[in-house]
Amino acid sequence: MSEYHETQFWKDSIELYRLSCEISEKLKQKKNFRFSEQLESSCGSISDNIAEGFGRGGNRELIQFLSIARGSCAEFESQIVRCEIIGVISNELKSEIIVKTTDIERQINAFINYLNTSEFKGTKFKK
Repeated sequence: MSEYHETQFWKDSIELYRLSCEISEKLKQKKNFRFSEQLESSCGSISDNIAEGFGRGGNRELIQFLSIARGSCAEFESQIVRCEIIGVISNELKSEIIVKTTDIERQINAFINYLNTSEFKGTKFKK
């Protein structure tokens, strides 16, 4: 697998971003613009860091950026909990989103484990 857009976890993170934009609009309606920007930024960071890691061409850098993407999942989950607290989303939607982010984190962890055991060090090391 050499392209980030072929990974299921990147595809899932894009779908999550679409959902975050819908929630962001609800935050804007409540005049909570800063929180809206934070929500979109943290969720967008998931897919962006996956892409950047692949773009670096080396497994060590990819692992580093996948770790950042995983952290962005946790940040986004925390913000989703806050959205439920202030009444922007339902408890059911919060739970659904947390299941989605947890699945993305699981996929990222599995890929990191694969990279750590792979003899292939990355595309930039091909001769």
